Amino acid sequence: MRGYGQLWREGSDIATFDANDPAHPRFNSVLWNYAYNLPLGRFQKPGNWNDPDFIIGGDPGMSLAESRSQLALWSMMSAPLILSSDLRRLSPQAIRILSNKAVIRVDQDPLGRMANLVRRSPAVDVLLKELSNGDYAVAVLNRGDASVPVKLRPVDLGFLANSGCKLDAQELWSGARLPAASSLQATVPSHDTAIWRIHPSSCGAPARSGTIIITAPVPHRELQGYTRCLAAPGLVEDCAGSPTETWKVGVNDQLQSSGQCLAEVRGLPGMLPCTAASAQRWNYTRIGNLVGEDGRCLTASNSSGRAVLKLNTCGHNAPNQIWSLPN
Repeated sequence: MRGYGQLWREGSDIATFDANDPAHPRFNSVLWNYAYNLPLGRFQKPGNWNDPDFIIGGDPGMSLAESRSQLALWSMMSAPLILSSDLRRLSPQAIRILSNKAVIRVDQDPLGRMANLVRRSPAVDVLLKELSNGDYAVAVLNRGDASVPVKLRPVDLGFLANSGCKLDAQELWSGARLPAASSLQATVPSHDTAIWRIHPSSCGAPARSGTIIITAPVPHRELQGYTRCLAAPGLVEDCAGSPTETWKVGVNDQLQSSGQCLAEVRGLPGMLPCTAASAQRWNYTRIGNLVGEDGRCLTASNSSGRAVLKLNTCGHNAPNQIWSLPN
């Protein structure tokens, strides 16, 4: 598609303002387009931009917390920032949010990377985005109805569990700097998103790690159950943020979780101690298939609820065979 244009719209049309119902909530539309767009990082690079539609922060139907979330999430996805808000209605607080240069710098970083989904629980998403000059951005979205306390250590973000690892951090909404921090801490209000820029010291490069998700057919813009997580010991479940839902993509195309690797075991997916065996190598295609050594695709056994894994003949864009791995 790069020969036809540099960006393509993803998801649904963002919710428009309704003069007959000016206070109608619009944040669910933002969350839907974010949830649709985030798993598509494998398609994006400079010149190839996934576009989850307009920014509506500061508009009626969007709180200040929700406005912060949309700008932060779009910036973590390196999405086009095209403002559709009514400039006549923007409050001074909304203008400060939408003109936050530090957050916009995250969006405009020349690497153009999309964030990794580090962890997803019923209320919280944790995102990590590689930036230029050895920096990273970290964001925590609270989708829930109550404030959530958050504490993130370097190891939670994929850095080595090294006692010497420190994060020179800046909280981007307030501008507060945290030199040589051992963790990132915040209380994130409902529908808000905390965002930091960090520079790790003595940490090494983070592993290519995070959640592996699959989408499921749900009613239009119904977020509940839209994405589910691959979990060791080899099943698909509603994302709970558990350690068994954290995967590392190894240098030999292995998928490692909880000290073991996903493997083909007597024709079925299973977990084994990690080795260099070809049965533990998975070819990840641009479509999103995970193809095993015999050419079959990792497949979720059903489209909703808890599902076991199978190896089936690869279909044409079969939804239960399309996975989103950490970038």
